[in-house]
Order: sequence, then C-alpha cells, then structure tokens
Amino acid sequence: MRINRFLRNLTPIRLWGVSIIVSVLMAELLVSGMGLLLKGEITWDYLLTGFVTSLFVGAAVVAGVTWFLLEQKAVEEALIDSERRFRDLADAAGEMIWEVDAQCRYTYVSDKSMAVMGYPPQEMVGRTIADFLPAEDAHKVSDKLALALRSKLAFRDYEHRCRHKDGRIIWKSASGLPITNSAGEVIGYRGTSLDISRRKEVETSLQSLVESLEQRVRDEVARSMASERLLIQQSRLAAMGEMIGNIAHQWRQPLNALMLLLSNIKDAHQFNELDAKTMDESLTTGRRLIKGMSATIDDFRDFFRPTKEKSVFSLNTAVMSTLDLLSAGLRYSRIEVFLDGAEERLAIGYPNEFSQVLLNLLGNAKDALLARNIENAEIRIALTARAGMVGVVVRDNAGGIPHDILPKIFDPYFTTKEKGTGIGLYMSKTIIEDHMSGCLTVCNLSDGAEFTVLCPAP
Repeated sequence: MRINRFLRNLTPIRLWGVSIIVSVLMAELLVSGMGLLLKGEITWDYLLTGFVTSLFVGAAVVAGVTWFLLEQKAVEEALIDSERRFRDLADAAGEMIWEVDAQCRYTYVSDKSMAVMGYPPQEMVGRTIADFLPAEDAHKVSDKLALALRSKLAFRDYEHRCRHKDGRIIWKSASGLPITNSAGEVIGYRGTSLDISRRKEVETSLQSLVESLEQRVRDEVARSMASERLLIQQSRLAAMGEMIGNIAHQWRQPLNALMLLLSNIKDAHQFNELDAKTMDESLTTGRRLIKGMSATIDDFRDFFRPTKEKSVFSLNTAVMSTLDLLSAGLRYSRIEVFLDGAEERLAIGYPNEFSQVLLNLLGNAKDALLARNIENAEIRIALTARAGMVGVVVRDNAGGIPHDILPKIFDPYFTTKEKGTGIGLYMSKTIIEDHMSGCLTVCNLSDGAEFTVLCPAP
C-alpha cells in the first residue's frame, strides 16, 4: 500500500526515471548473476549484454508506464467529469443532497443546504439530523430513520419539520436509499431533501378554505332545509284552509239533519207525542250524525299529521281517504269524479304526505273547472304501474294549461290564481321527487291537463 501511494504521488517524468533506473539495475544484476554462475566471474561481455538488455527492458518499461499514466489520466478525467455532472445535477435539481452514517450524522451535504436550510455544508457535516429538528419532532423523525436503518428499506417523500438557521420552522420532503458495505450491512443513508414550506402553506390555506366552504355549505343546507320546512308548513296551512271549506260542506248535511231532528223533538213535545220510543230513536239518530262529524275531524287531523318514516301503503286507500274529505265540496260544485282501476296498488313512501299531494292536485283541478265554468265538469282518477313504479293519474276537462305557463308550473311562488300562494305544486314535486324518490309530471291532453304521480313499488 505504501509503494502504491509512493508511485501515485510521483510525477510522470520521475516515474519514468525510477522505472528506467530500476529496470537497468535489475537487468545488470540478472546478467551479472548469470556470469558468476556460468564463469565464476563478471566479464565485460556480460556487462555489455546486460547494458543492451537493460535498454530494451527500459524501453518496454517506459512504454508500459506511459500506457499506465494515460489510462490513469483517463480514469481521473472521467471521475472529475462524473463528479462535475453530479454537482451540476444537484445544483439544478434544487434539492439538498446528503449522506448520513449509521448514527444519523451528516457525512456529506451539498451546497444546496444554504438554500434549503440556511447552513453551509461545513456547518452541517459532523452533526446529527436531530440537531436541526424542533425538539417536539426530534424523537419521531429519529425513530423513522432508525426503523429505516433496521429494515434496510428506502423511503420516499417523508415530510417533516425542520429548523432553519434563521430560526424559522420549515417543512422538508426527504427521500433516501441505504448505503451498504461489502458485507451487505447498512452503514448509512444517501438521499435528497426539498423545501416544501410554500406547498404546505398553500395546503393549509386550501384546507382552511375547504373547511370554510364545507361550513358554508352546511349553513346553506340548514337554511335551505329550514326554508323547505317553512314552505311545507305554508303548503300544509294553505291546504288546511281549503280543507276547512270542505269540512264545512261535509258538515252542512248532518247539521241540517240535526236541526231537523231537534225541531221534530220540539214539535213532539208540544203536541205531547214525545214518548220514550221517539226519544230513543231521536237520540240514536243524533249520536250517529255527531259520530260522523267527529270522524270527519279525526280524518282531518290524521290527514295533516306528518309521517315520520317511510312505509308501504295502499294507493287505493290514499285516494279514497282524500276523496272522502273532498266529496262534499265536489258534489256542491257539481263536479263528477270517476275512479278507474280497482286493482290494489302498493307504494313505498310517506302516506300522509302522498295524500296531501293528491289533495293539492284534486283541489287545483276543481279550481280550474270552476274558474272556467266548465259544463259537465269531471275529474278522472286512475291507478297505474310502470317500470317498477306505481302511481296515480289525475285528469280534468278544464281545457289544459297554457303552453307559456306549463314549463313554470312547478316553480316556487308561481301561481295563476288571484289569491294563490304558488307553493302547492312546488312542494308536491319536492315531496314526491326529493322525499319519496318518485316522479311528478304534467302534460296537456285534448280537453284538459293530466298530472301523473309515481312512487317506488315495494
């Protein structure tokens, strides 16, 4: 090893000189030794032969040394060029290149450490990674690198905080590969580090923006739901107002009957004809009339009680219960109702809300027929089933909806009635489509409008 270092430290001329001298001496010694062995003495002819031989040997040695020097120079130039390319790439990459030993101590740091960490390389080499970490992060990062050393695995894009020379806390993204010795043991890591503080700031800003937007969306959804509940309540109150009118029609006949019954009791009493039998019959009739009126109140109360959970319900029952509440008003308005389809149809949804939609559709049909003074006014109701859906079709002969109004018929607060609220059809569509996953559509026929309400079948 010492001879090798000595030869490497010689200049080319000195190396040639040493090589020639050594080769001449070796040749002379070899030839002189042969003379002593063969003749017992050293003669001039052997010395001359040794000199000539040494010239040839020296020339061969010079050629060999020259070839060695040229090869060594080429290797050194290639090494210098490779190192220059490595440093150029390191500078162009914008990343700090580093090496650490098994104790996580820096053994090499590129010049980019100034741009990334604020430290020149000489101030980092010899110090550990933990020396440049915030105290609260040192344990976590050291454990990460220790685990990598034990597992002999590379790591990529490991993000951690670091302390800049000016005292700022910055974010770095580090990637590393294990360095092994000839025995395959990991003796350190080599890798790169990139300052990602700006990216982290942007990510934090974006996260804050996302959280702010999410909160705004939640607030807007809450306001929208509150508005929707208010619209539903307004729609329910408007329907209740109409229903009170229907109840008035529904009660008119039994009230007249009660009035007549009381008059009969009074007359019987005046003429001394009020016996026990007459009194019992009158009481029975009165109780029956009052029970019927009470049942109307119960139907009215149940009709507007919201259904809390979806359930399977009968469309036939929903149609009949709605018609029971409207029948007196429809008869009073001389509107004939036809019900087509007796087959039982079951749907999934909210039965009371569905009945409110039917009430709204039938009420609109009734208002249209009365507003246009239609003779032979009629409403046709049919049960239908199509493609996994079941529903009700409500059709009138009021002449249909004007074509310029038809696209806006389900818009909120849009109405053609003088005292209308414009929320009935809007909420009907919301209930059927948003709450019950169904469909509410309208179209014009030759003599009127047709509304179709579809809900999922069980």
